[in-house]
Amino acid sequence: MNYQPSLILLFFALLFISGCDTEPNNTPLQINGFHLSSSDPSALATWYTQNLGFSSSEDNGSLLLSNEFGQVDISPGTFPANPAQNQRTSGFFKIGFKTADLDGLYQKLRENGSSFRGDIFYDSHLKTRSLVSLDRDGNRVQFFEDPQVTGLTPSFFSIMALDLEQTQAWCESEFGFVEAHNLDLPERGLAIRLMQKDGILLELISDERLVSARTEIPGIQSILFNRSQSGNSAGKLVYNASADSPTPG
Repeated sequence: MNYQPSLILLFFALLFISGCDTEPNNTPLQINGFHLSSSDPSALATWYTQNLGFSSSEDNGSLLLSNEFGQVDISPGTFPANPAQNQRTSGFFKIGFKTADLDGLYQKLRENGSSFRGDIFYDSHLKTRSLVSLDRDGNRVQFFEDPQVTGLTPSFFSIMALDLEQTQAWCESEFGFVEAHNLDLPERGLAIRLMQKDGILLELISDERLVSARTEIPGIQSILFNRSQSGNSAGKLVYNASADSPTPG
């Protein structure tokens, strides 16, 4: 598969959605929610309510799914009429949660006909078991076993990056992530960096060989945090395809 990196460039923008307090904020970083776009929001919402126990409500034309630890906002979107082929793209690749009952969750997902990327596996770097499932739209959702949590807790996201080093530096400066594991496989043209902050896990991926997960709507659009490093009390991490700016914003 050949790349055409000039066709799509990636930039990240931090959108502040609450006050402009410049005082340092020492509150532990948390993921408050994810924003997804779907051609069939109701069907996608059903997957999250049936499998993951979210409750659903409507808010300004979008579906708002929530539990006691976070939310999943699903807005309407349409598939592109002529999706790009063989094009190197970037964007959010996976979202994820911690759960104390990985086996029970796996069983429920199987009973409801969900698809998986492999079986339950043991992550030797994180010292825990994990599972990757696909939601109704094919978005990758990863679960990590953690006996310390009491419910399904948002705790993970993954990014396909055109410029991994720039994206890593930006995530360090804006959110305080630090590299925990370097899993680069240069012989395969693959770079993977696992980063952590206050129990939140970030996976950065750069793959020279193939296209990432679907990045045009429908898909994973943004991650909502309780704060950022820059002193503002809350922030939203989004991505956009742009022909003008290849760098994180």
